[in-house]
Amino acid sequence: MLRTKTKISIILPVHNATKTIMPCLDAILAQINDLPHAQIIVVDNGKNGNLKQKLAHLSVIVLEKTAMSSAAYARNEGAKYQFADILVFVDSDVVLEKNCIQRLIEPIINQDCHATIGNYSTNVEQLNFAQKYKQLYIHNVYKRQKKLLKNYFWTAISAIDANIFHSVGGFDTSFPGASGEDHELGIRLTAKDYVVHRIDKAFGLHLHEYTIPKIIANDLKKGIGVLKNAFDKKVALTDHSHVSKLDILAVFGACLAPLLVIISIVLNSIVLVGMAIAVLVLWAFCKSPLLQLFRQSQGLVFMFRTLPLMLVLEWVRAICVIYGIVGKVLYSIRPTNAEKEIVTKPFPQIQEQKVLTKSE
Repeated sequence: MLRTKTKISIILPVHNATKTIMPCLDAILAQINDLPHAQIIVVDNGKNGNLKQKLAHLSVIVLEKTAMSSAAYARNEGAKYQFADILVFVDSDVVLEKNCIQRLIEPIINQDCHATIGNYSTNVEQLNFAQKYKQLYIHNVYKRQKKLLKNYFWTAISAIDANIFHSVGGFDTSFPGASGEDHELGIRLTAKDYVVHRIDKAFGLHLHEYTIPKIIANDLKKGIGVLKNAFDKKVALTDHSHVSKLDILAVFGACLAPLLVIISIVLNSIVLVGMAIAVLVLWAFCKSPLLQLFRQSQGLVFMFRTLPLMLVLEWVRAICVIYGIVGKVLYSIRPTNAEKEIVTKPFPQIQEQKVLTKSE
């Protein structure tokens, strides 16, 4: 177990999370006994009832910050409450597994990197179908990534050197709700040559109450945000953890196959039907790691149940791409060259900060 005198702030932005905040906090409290200089900062960002009273029996700091309904704003407010050496961000609907915090902060303490992210667990037995799908999908996305991340950060389970977080201005609070502010911060960290690592076995269980419509709506919102960040910051789309070359090919295949089927019906062509089947096989190949994870974790029945949802979500991603490209074209022809200004605020009370030496 890691023991350290490093000052750590564990920050939870809490918005409409009355059902999940207690298991989230219980898991954090259970693993900070060996971190005597750690403090838990709960940022009440609205729709939580009397959260301060509910948590009065716990050793946590509750900040009531409702000026903006924004995860970026809430995290920034928590980060500047008191000086810390390392900031740990945990979403209020995530239950961390044993030793997760220690695994996140150890590489930063050892100066192996400047920031870290964890992953969702494959322990999903207590979840419904939609929750299982989403959590296993996210797990697969991050598991396949290299240790060194480029132009990416993820705040559901993460840590960052506090000096560096403050030096880059924190999160951009122009992002409403939770809609890509962490991805945008990752782009700025890479631009400054700071190093972000993916950490194995830093796991958490995601308790968000997903339904299939909510997954579709979430993927649409997040997908548009990914495209916008990539275009605005002029970074490669494939730097994003959710967008590999195989993912792009899968979206193309999922859109081409039904198109071929429709044309084959109109033209009464068996050849086009065969081509559609071949394209679907190609799509399944692109998705084979995820399908294998579904099978290993939940069995063949669950795996086959996910196929229609997976195809629908590929079409959602195609819509995001079209929306992003059209938006980029329209933006480029506007009669102004003004670029978006990052909405961040200084942290004047933070003193004697020492930025770590950047890794080569």
